[in-house]
Amino acid sequence: MVVVVAVSWSVMWSVSLSGQVDEKLDGSIEVRLVLARHLDRERRDVHRLTVVAVDGGVPALTGSLAVSVVVLDANDNPPQFEGGSHFEARVTENAPLLSIVFRLRARDPDLGENGRVGYRLSASTRAVHGATFDNRF
Repeated sequence: MVVVVAVSWSVMWSVSLSGQVDEKLDGSIEVRLVLARHLDRERRDVHRLTVVAVDGGVPALTGSLAVSVVVLDANDNPPQFEGGSHFEARVTENAPLLSIVFRLRARDPDLGENGRVGYRLSASTRAVHGATFDNRF
């Protein structure tokens, strides 16, 4: 019996898994889908595959199976501040207490807790300027 297994998805990728097919002792066939490169959920969160099995008969008969591979999030992206990594603010020396010096925002493309962004002053900044700037983020 000849078994050919092909997996294809989108126009960009087409992979033959004929080398990943094992015949088990009971005569059944086991096919393994193996990652050939790293997945990135931020680029593509679901891969829809079609697995096709072809028998060795004449005419050949086929069966197909739709498979969805859902890519779960990993904490693989650091927060990025909008507008760059350096800011400069100018404040008059008689500015009232609790004046807003500047507003900033950082984003993280990860999902859930992995993408939740919190703010704090660094330890060295708190040591030098902690009495001057309120840490209310």
